[in-house]
Parts: sequence; C-alpha cells; structure tokens
Amino acid sequence: MPKRGNIEYISLPKRGKLLSLFFVYLIVGGMPDAVKTYIETKDIREVDKVQRDIIMLYKEDFSQYEREDKKLRLKSIYDIIPAELNKQNKKFVFTMLDKELKFDRYENSFLWLKDAGVALPVYNVDAPVIPLMASKSSNVFRLFSNDIGLLTSAYPAETKIELINKNGEVNNGAHFENVVAQQLTANGFEPYFCKKKNIGEMDFAIEMRGKVVPIEVKSGKAYKSHKALDHFMNVPDYHLEKAYVFSAQNVETEGSVIYLPIYMCYLLKEQRIGKMIVDLDITGL
Repeated sequence: MPKRGNIEYISLPKRGKLLSLFFVYLIVGGMPDAVKTYIETKDIREVDKVQRDIIMLYKEDFSQYEREDKKLRLKSIYDIIPAELNKQNKKFVFTMLDKELKFDRYENSFLWLKDAGVALPVYNVDAPVIPLMASKSSNVFRLFSNDIGLLTSAYPAETKIELINKNGEVNNGAHFENVVAQQLTANGFEPYFCKKKNIGEMDFAIEMRGKVVPIEVKSGKAYKSHKALDHFMNVPDYHLEKAYVFSAQNVETEGSVIYLPIYMCYLLKEQRIGKMIVDLDITGL
C-alpha cells in the first residue's frame, strides 16, 4: 500500500468502474454526512468517524427509551447485528443476548428498531406463494442494518481495505445481502426469506406484479451454483416463473433465471397502480 507522508493510498483492483464504486459504497454507505465526508476527503478513516458519531447518537436515543421501558433491549440487539449476519445461519437468534430471554417479552425491541428505521427485519415465510404475509413467521427473521456503511463501520479499518480489494477471506455475502434488503425496502417491497427442509433456503422473496419472485445473492465466483433456488423453482405448486441472481458478474439470462450485477438491484421496482375502481351495477337491489 503506497504512502506519501502520513497518507496511505489504496489502489483499487482492476474491474468495472460501477463495480468498483459499489465496493466503495459498501464502506461509505448512504448517510449524507458520511457521503459528504468521503467526497471531500476520500479518507475512509474520516468517514468512519462520522459513522461512529451517528451510531453514538443512535445509542443515546436507545438509552433514553430503555430507561422509559425496561423491556427494551435496543443497544444489545443493535450491537450483535454484524455478528448475526456473518453466521452461516443468518436467522436472528435471540438467545445470543441471553439464554434466559424470551422473544415475546422483548418483541417490541425489534418493532421499535424497525419503526425507527434503524434496522430492517426480513421475516420467514412457510412457502413462497401469494400472499407472502399470510405465512409470515413473526418470530423467525433476519435483522439487517438500515445502512450498509453503518454495518461496515463495525469492522476495523484494515478489514475495510480488504473489503474494497475484495479479498476472498472477507465475507462479502453479508454486505451484499444487506444492500439488497435495503434496496428492496427503499423500492417499496416487503422482502421475506424462505427456508424449507429438503429444499433449502431462498435469500429473498418479494411480490412483484402479482407474482412471487425469488432473489438469490451471490458474492463469490460460483454465482451459477444455486441448488436451493433451483429446487424452489421446480416445485409446481409455487408457480415461480422467474428468479433474479445478483452477484459481481455481468448481465445474463439462463432459462427462467436472470443474472444481474449486484449494483443493479435498484432496478427491481413494483409497477404503481394509480386507481383501482370497482364499479358494481346495483340497479334493482
């Protein structure tokens, strides 16, 4: 890593410009002050200071509400989001906080974090069929950060550099999935996930144009290896017509699977319906 005086310059690996920008986004995120600081300084350590100040303000709010409601565990839950997302089984395990805690007693903590826009819970569904919310499990979910930059701020500076350089030893999967969860939510979707015995796990499922659309997120080179997704697509009762796979690779289509670069996840948008008028002829009633 070249140095000039006290300044370290990071050389980005050769890849597409948009993909390079995306990996920087994984660190900077979208908080206005963090983005402004990066534009002005290009210094990820300065960006990190801004992000940590934001998190400190979050936790000050958490402390206030925890004093008012003794059942809230906001700080503890928020602090373990990065660790939970890095597990192979990304389902949020409440007992990581305390083996004696019961979910129903502290359910309001998760609802508070969601309503405050601080965390994004993605709930499990029993089956990927319309309507998804009909089989939603309110106590089985993944918990994502509201901002990928704030999530990454939990990592040491050296790890962030490895993330930019896409070092294979750094788990990019959690970051990729967090970005997709954020973008789907920002685009008005209610993302879910589905895990079924003997089939596997679907990263995300959304309702789009009256259909369930599965979404797979891949951070490695084996982006076409998705046995669980294939199994789901082959179940006739699910009526899954197409699926999206987001990765660091290029645009491609194979059968019913559409492969897109991870930075194109913002293109998934629901068609807006202006009016839905039901006009009944009640003459003679």
